[in-house]
Amino acid sequence: MGLFSALKNKFTPIKMVSSNNFVDTMKQNFKDIEDVKTKVIERDEISEDAFNSLVDEGVEAFFDFASDPSNESEKLVNAIEIFTESLNIKKNKPTPYFYLSYIAYLTGDLDVSIKYFQIVKVIDSNFPGLNKLQEQINQAII
Repeated sequence: MGLFSALKNKFTPIKMVSSNNFVDTMKQNFKDIEDVKTKVIERDEISEDAFNSLVDEGVEAFFDFASDPSNESEKLVNAIEIFTESLNIKKNKPTPYFYLSYIAYLTGDLDVSIKYFQIVKVIDSNFPGLNKLQEQINQAII
């Protein structure tokens, strides 16, 4: 038995794929990929809308807390819960962290305020109000 015969028995031949079958398979694969992309875009749009709605609600709750000191603990808890819920949807947006930092500052919890402040600064160092908040935190530390 020669070397060629021994090798021939070790390899299984590759089945020929018809070009039509290959093209059809590739078309279906591309269609499936496009369908997935469309679903991801739709999901992202829905989560963006939900996030924006929660942030708007949280900002409203924050200003409600800041403008009326009566029953402030309930309003404060409400604002914190809303901002925390928004972070469950999108963690890479600075707005909830900014307001959580500001709330912590207003309540005297400087460690938490600094923690959230640093997150905002990493996400968007030019976030509106960030410099003012930094000044306030620095003054409170001194």
